[in-house]
Amino acid sequence: QFAADYDQRMRGRLGYAAPGILRDLAGLLLDPGVKHDVLDLGCGTGLAGLAFKPIARRLVGVDLSPRMIAMASALKIYDDIFEADVERVPPDAGGPFDIVIAADVLVYLGDLDPLFAEAVRLLKPGGLWLFTCERGEAPEFEQGPKRRYRHSEVYLRRLAGAHGFDVASLIECVTRYEAGVAVPSWASAFRKAKL
Repeated sequence: QFAADYDQRMRGRLGYAAPGILRDLAGLLLDPGVKHDVLDLGCGTGLAGLAFKPIARRLVGVDLSPRMIAMASALKIYDDIFEADVERVPPDAGGPFDIVIAADVLVYLGDLDPLFAEAVRLLKPGGLWLFTCERGEAPEFEQGPKRRYRHSEVYLRRLAGAHGFDVASLIECVTRYEAGVAVPSWASAFRKAKL
C-alpha cells in the first residue's frame, strides 16, 4: 500500500538516510577499486540498490511486495529480483555474495536469529553483512509505538558472535525522522569469519 509514494515520503518528510549511511560505511571497509556481488534484502523500490549499484558487479534484490518489486525493476539496476521472504532467499538468487545489505528492514522483525542465519549462509567468507535498525534499550528487542522493532547493542553483538560474524563497525546514527524527531538507530557492518 505504500509503494505509490514510498520514495517521495521516505526521502522527503522522513529524511530517510539508511542507504547512504550503509554505502558510506561500506566505503570505509572495502577496496574502492573492486566490484562486488551484492544482495539487497528487503529491496523495496530500490533506494539501497541505487546507493550500491556503483560498486556492484552483480546486484540482486529480494522483497515480499510485488508492487515494490515492480518499481525496483523499473530502475533497471538489478540483475535479478525475487519476490520472497528475506529469511528464506530462494536458491535461484545465486551466491554466495560479497555484501548482503538490509536498509530499514530489521525494524519489521523482532527475533533476528533466522535473518542472521540466512545472511551468514548467503555470504562468502570475509563478506560484509550491512544493516540498519532502530536502537532499543530492552535487553534484546522491543516494539515501539509505531509498531517498528528496536534492537539493543548487546543483542546485536550476541547474534554476531553466535553466527560467526566479527563486528567491523556498529555505530549510532539517524536513519530517519518521525514527526520531525530523529529516530536513534544503528548502522552495522559485520564481517563473516574467514575459513
